[in-house]
Order: sequence, then C-alpha cells, then structure tokens
Amino acid sequence: MNCWAAFVYALVSTTWGAFPGHPPSDIRSGAGVVHNTFLFDHPEKSIVYAPFRMRMKPAYFADHKTLDQVGRLGMLLEAHPSMGGLVNAALAAMRG
Repeated sequence: MNCWAAFVYALVSTTWGAFPGHPPSDIRSGAGVVHNTFLFDHPEKSIVYAPFRMRMKPAYFADHKTLDQVGRLGMLLEAHPSMGGLVNAALAAMRG
C-alpha cells in the first residue's frame, strides 16, 4: 500500500482491525474488526490502490505551504460549523 493508512479507515466501507483467527492467549494484531459496511461473513483485509503521487500536497504534511491557515480555519470550523468555513478551509488546503 502506498497511501496513508488513515485514508483506508476514512473510506468507512473498508474493513479495519485485527487479522482474524488468533486466540485470546496469543493476540498479535489485536482483536475484532470494524467498518464492515458490506457485512462480509469473515473479512480478512482490505486493499486500496492509490496513485503513487498525489497531485496536491496533503494538508497533514509538515511542509504544506498553508498549514498554519488550514489549522486555524479548521479550528474555527470546529468551533462554528458552517458551509462557508468548510469552503475556506478546503481552499486553504488546496493552495498548499
């Protein structure tokens, strides 16, 4: 996988969690699976293919040009949710 693991989690339709089959006395990757949106009987893993390079630099990169703006606008959006605030934060993220 060549993308951030949180993208897989954020899709919500992909499964996320431990590999099945380990007994409680020998838990290796954890226990249980979440986000089984399609209700598969025994999901083992989800695979997401992503482009090797993204066109825009993600806002969580430390060298993002407008990271300070995105952080400030994101905080304001959390404090006072609005469509205008969402648009402003998204535009700032895309300028980076």
